[in-house]
Amino acid sequence: MAIVAADLIAYNAINQPTDDVATGGGGRDVDSRPTFTQLAANDDTEFQSTNAGDTGNVTTNGRSATGATAAETLTLTGVTTKTGTQVFERILDVRMVADAIGTVTFRRQPAGATIYVIPIGERGASAFFKRSASAAGIVIRYDKMFWRNNHATLSLTGAKTRLTADPDARIRVGVHTSVNDSATITNRVTAPGGITFVDDAVDQTVPGTDLAAVTDIGLWIEENLPASDPAHRTTFTTQLSGATV
Repeated sequence: MAIVAADLIAYNAINQPTDDVATGGGGRDVDSRPTFTQLAANDDTEFQSTNAGDTGNVTTNGRSATGATAAETLTLTGVTTKTGTQVFERILDVRMVADAIGTVTFRRQPAGATIYVIPIGERGASAFFKRSASAAGIVIRYDKMFWRNNHATLSLTGAKTRLTADPDARIRVGVHTSVNDSATITNRVTAPGGITFVDDAVDQTVPGTDLAAVTDIGLWIEENLPASDPAHRTTFTTQLSGATV
């Protein structure tokens, strides 16, 4: 069977610092993806699993309605809905303490719009550039994600990545120089070596041209914030494309 879109999966990198000191990048985080839907308005949230065995803690980090950092840890109750009381203005990440046994739906409450569905065997989702801001001058930061060809046997031929949408014009992307890498940066204000960053609608070929089955390609993200940049609650979009049999 040919590769389909569902076989191409975006993942976060292991190191996603919330300051400009800690190590960034690294290998693929098998438990976290960057594909959740941000809140449309301030709201509290809830969780529900499809499996009674999901009874561990789950922590949500974000911003409150006042702009302050906020966190809430709840103990899941399996198929029974678990509701929180913290009102979030935006979500930064959500993380279960253990791999999901069922699929775990994270949504606005009560029974509102879905923010993210944690797949079986994974733990959550995360935004890029958490707690990132500028002050008196321009600040450029770097984060990392991975595209994975998760098909069991087929290569994605002529594989290319690109930035397809950047509504606030703050982002560029650069494909890593090798597949299955675990490269880090000293901190997120240090540029990764050897990476060429490009803007919207520019294809970059995956090293080796084809992305083999169950193989990852790292994609570095550059965020350029002008001095005293106002708050953003927006998204950017990348894609992995290619051919299949």
